[in-house]
Amino acid sequence: MVKVRISNIKFGEREVEILSGKVSDIIKALGTNDDSVIFVDKEGNIYTSDKIVSDGMNLNMIEVFSGG
Repeated sequence: MVKVRISNIKFGEREVEILSGKVSDIIKALGTNDDSVIFVDKEGNIYTSDKIVSDGMNLNMIEVFSGG
């Protein structure tokens, strides 16, 4: 199990437990659409859905919108 702390303007902070450590599993656990969010760590690194996260990481979830 991997525990990750997620921050978002809508829900504040939430700790999520996932099995594999992939960002896609965080997205599923939060029940959000993977096309509408990106995750960024405190150094500004972007984590896409295929990236692996480590136990204890802190990520900000940012909602994105397409102008298309």
